Amino acid sequence: MLLVYCVKERNVTNAVVQPTNHCSNCGAALPAGAPAGLCPTCLLDQGAETVTTDRPAGHRFEPPSQAEIARLFPQLEILGLLGAGGMGAVYKARQPALDRLVALKILPLHGAGGVSFAERFNREARALARLSHPNIVTVHEFGQAGGMYFFIMEFVDGANLRQLEKSARLSPREALQIIPQICDALQYAHDEGVVHRDIKPENVLVDRKGRVKIADFGLAKILDSGVESLRLTVEGQVMGTPHYMAPEQVERPLAVDHRADIYSLGVVFYEMLTGELPLGKFSPPSRKVQVDVRLDEIVLRALENDPERRYQQASEVKQRVQTVLETPAPAAATSAEAGESKQPGKPGVRYLRWAGIPVVVERDGERELNAEGVLGAVFLTMTVAAVAHYLVRWLAGTEHAWTRVIWFAGLLTAFWGIRRTLKSPWDEPRRAEDGTVIPLPRAGTLYLRDYLMLVGLFVFVVASHYFKTWVFPAAARLPNHPAALQRAEFNRHSETLSATLPGGGTVELLALGETDSAPDGWWRHDGAPATNLPLEVETFVLPAKPQTQLKHLILILKNLPEGASGPMAEFEPLAAFTSGGKVLLDGRPLPGAWPFRVAFPENTGTANLRVGLGLEPWRTIATQNADGYRGTQQRRPNDPPWTVNFSNDPAESRGQAQLSYVFGEELKDWSHRLVAVDTNGVEHAAQRVGATPSGKLTLYTVSFLNLPLRAVMEFRLQVRPVHWIEFRDLALQPRTPLPRLGPYTFGPVVERTFEELIDLDNGRIAGFPPGKPGTHPFEGIGEDVLWAQEQGFDAVAGLGELQVLNVVCAPLQNSDWDTLAPDELQQRLYQGQYAPKVLKPAEPAGLPATFAFRTREGGIGMLQLVAFNEQRPGVTVRIKRLVRPGGRLAAVRAQRDSRTGELVAWLSEGGSVALVAIRSAETNADAWWRADGDAAPGLNCTVEYPQPLSAVAAQRFDMLFQVHDVPNPAESPVFEFPRAIRSAAGGRVSVRGVADKSLLPVQVVWPEGEKSASARVGIPRAGWHTIRSFEPVSRSFTKTRLGEDPNWEIEMHTAGDGTRGAQVTVVFGRAYPHWNLRVSAVRSRAANVPGLADARSSNGAATTTTYVFPGLKLAEVQNFQVQAQPLEWVEFTGLQLERTKDMARQ
Repeated sequence: MLLVYCVKERNVTNAVVQPTNHCSNCGAALPAGAPAGLCPTCLLDQGAETVTTDRPAGHRFEPPSQAEIARLFPQLEILGLLGAGGMGAVYKARQPALDRLVALKILPLHGAGGVSFAERFNREARALARLSHPNIVTVHEFGQAGGMYFFIMEFVDGANLRQLEKSARLSPREALQIIPQICDALQYAHDEGVVHRDIKPENVLVDRKGRVKIADFGLAKILDSGVESLRLTVEGQVMGTPHYMAPEQVERPLAVDHRADIYSLGVVFYEMLTGELPLGKFSPPSRKVQVDVRLDEIVLRALENDPERRYQQASEVKQRVQTVLETPAPAAATSAEAGESKQPGKPGVRYLRWAGIPVVVERDGERELNAEGVLGAVFLTMTVAAVAHYLVRWLAGTEHAWTRVIWFAGLLTAFWGIRRTLKSPWDEPRRAEDGTVIPLPRAGTLYLRDYLMLVGLFVFVVASHYFKTWVFPAAARLPNHPAALQRAEFNRHSETLSATLPGGGTVELLALGETDSAPDGWWRHDGAPATNLPLEVETFVLPAKPQTQLKHLILILKNLPEGASGPMAEFEPLAAFTSGGKVLLDGRPLPGAWPFRVAFPENTGTANLRVGLGLEPWRTIATQNADGYRGTQQRRPNDPPWTVNFSNDPAESRGQAQLSYVFGEELKDWSHRLVAVDTNGVEHAAQRVGATPSGKLTLYTVSFLNLPLRAVMEFRLQVRPVHWIEFRDLALQPRTPLPRLGPYTFGPVVERTFEELIDLDNGRIAGFPPGKPGTHPFEGIGEDVLWAQEQGFDAVAGLGELQVLNVVCAPLQNSDWDTLAPDELQQRLYQGQYAPKVLKPAEPAGLPATFAFRTREGGIGMLQLVAFNEQRPGVTVRIKRLVRPGGRLAAVRAQRDSRTGELVAWLSEGGSVALVAIRSAETNADAWWRADGDAAPGLNCTVEYPQPLSAVAAQRFDMLFQVHDVPNPAESPVFEFPRAIRSAAGGRVSVRGVADKSLLPVQVVWPEGEKSASARVGIPRAGWHTIRSFEPVSRSFTKTRLGEDPNWEIEMHTAGDGTRGAQVTVVFGRAYPHWNLRVSAVRSRAANVPGLADARSSNGAATTTTYVFPGLKLAEVQNFQVQAQPLEWVEFTGLQLERTKDMARQ
């Protein structure tokens, strides 16, 4: 370890310095003339810059070369440059005559002091020469050579305090060993009339034997009463290092004396003990580190701003330090004294503490509040209250019922604690005159009361919530406001805003989207794309009004308590909305999903959603006897002031019990319902409700379907509280543009003539199950109606009318059939909608009659009554539905046609797919059966395959499918058979020897023992289009994306020739279940050649597939293409793989 020596503004080490262009500390580029390889920022950070105010601008000292110095000092052997600065340079040298190492310090002739520099140098040199002390660096010689002033000084082989502190913090005992030696050196210099004025760690050297030496008295002021001497010494300069300078060095530089060195010594001492500088309002050392508290008084007295209050001699500091070293610390003199602390060096000042915080200061017997301590006490109590508040939120899943009370309790606790401390007895512990602390009689328990107060505050906050919610549940809610408001929090696992409900279950905001968002065009609450979340919403229509923007929001309700009611909602800013419907995830219904369609004000960037759920059991507050003569009301003391009045006697209409009642005022945090209790004690909820508001009151008329009045024992009006969850700061726009669907268009016109049932969503017709329906089969809730609802049928043919079930309609002009645009149709439906029971032509207009409709499933379109059967129920209709490209992910579920026994699915854009029959490959040509296992009478056909599949230890079946009127009949369907070993489509079907091209045969091999199966058929909705193109020669890559396409994660690379032909590798980032994908090679003068998937591998996140093109060389390939085709899937489930009766074997 070599000496680090400070020359005026910087650290200088006796090690040889190699020139560098970058700062050795931080690596920054150095300006010209930067000293010691350190930039000015690092010099200031190290506190190494000495301040002078008269340095001439633009003068930079360039240290002479080693050869030049050797020429000027022939008596020395120059070993190297140790460092250079604005005030000179230091060289390591050897005196051959004396065989010793020395440090040669060179000062420029035009030094920073201008014309006064020479006089100041001569005085400084003489002062240094007079100093001969073991703890001061010795000056051997000084003078002038070659126009430069120089010192030849003692070379110290060691390190300075700064280096020691950087390598490892000095222990308190090591610091106490160093300080007395510094005091000896300073006391000697002060006795000689020399003030150092720049005491800092860089100027305190420690050699290898542990001896301390003070270096660089270059800023010393020689005490002299002569005015001329003072003028020559200072000349308006402020000399020293800022962080180590005594206040008078800046404020009164002419009045500086030896006590400035004592202040600097205090700074060095404080830094050695704590590792920090005493800047601003600082704590005593014993509050920073574990040191003897007696050192506080020594350090802080040395740091007094007033020189008169400091130690007057350095020897006093040494004496106090040696006293601490030689005598053990008193029992109470620890760094964690209880009860009070006296500010060392300030007689008569002490602090009184509450919970360890100095809230009161006592000065000469007078007490006053300590502002910082008061703020700290308030912060502590409010923190305790906040922690208890958040504990309640975590335990109860809701906000605290008494929010204002808990903050008041926190402030009251702080006030009481401060007041008790201010009024505490005067027998608090004090410090004796000799500085020792008088022990406290109960030091271990002094703060016990304070901490018990904080514990009491914590318990009060938690208990007050449960007290109010359990004892006064109604009072815990504010009228007309959802007081029990729970804030949804971000769930990192699901990346959604979610809330765990008090009674179990969760509510989460899954995603937001446009009304025309593509399946992968949804985003999270913060606007981030919802990746791998293909969603489709079927909800009620809410047309866009001027200055509004329509958005979709999807909630997920999971594991709600039994009996919980569906969500109520309100938005901020206020917005109209519809809710309910179907949400599909990857084409399948998403359990617990609840969609909203909301019309937010235009230009709204974020919004808040509050969702209300009824979680508690219903409670009866009023009853009415079925005969209308007796009624009761049951209220609790803290119930809101509801107005309840049964306005008239119960009645009956068409076999349905009815009742009217008045209820008000409606409160946001309460919901109500009316139920009818039958004679068996079973509650029946109202099926139809009419509401007529009148001021704050509302008149409700309720009907109970399929419940006659004679079966009712009483009516009960019930209420329950609503638990509100708030979803805040929902982004109404995605961070980046996301895919959207194309505009609505009209699908193909479907014309149907039928005598019984029709599904308006797809044109499917069927008959009722065995048993003739009545004249009005959709009256009441008989078996016919329930069956029709389950099967998705919307209307039944009648005599001169069409009876409809839960279909919303609006009358249109016949001319609208050809002229009405899709947007106008939705607007007409919204404005003129009603729910008829029958549709018939208006007299005298007659047929045709045109209507707009919306089905229970949300399908929208136009319906035209064309003709009626005059003899029996029957009708001919035309249907034109709204469709949106790319908007359907859900697989259509095939259903049994009661007339033919086939499984039939009707496609959303027209056409149908049917599974005609199944047979085992080992049976006769007439041994076919339907999907349910019943025989297919009259079906006698044979199937020929280009290459029959082998079935070793397995069973092979033939399946016949039939496709009618699909949008792209030229494109082949895609078949999937879960659990099947293999399958192959295509072949020749002959019925009684005649080829039938309408039947599509598929051979499927299932494992032995399979009794039932399922199938999925993908029907192409459009032709193929290219989404990726790769040219193997130029290796250029082209991406194409149409409007309804998803965000393709597909890459192509590594094309080449294989043993069977050209091949290319394709990486698929994820699966695309609603798309048919293929890879083709484009030859220069021929059509596309489809590739065969030869090898496939997956790492869980991506799938890599190699496609081979047999017989094709890479040189013949112009480019490779990935092509896509959208599919609509049809599901066939419950397929029986054996006939219900024995079959004849071949």
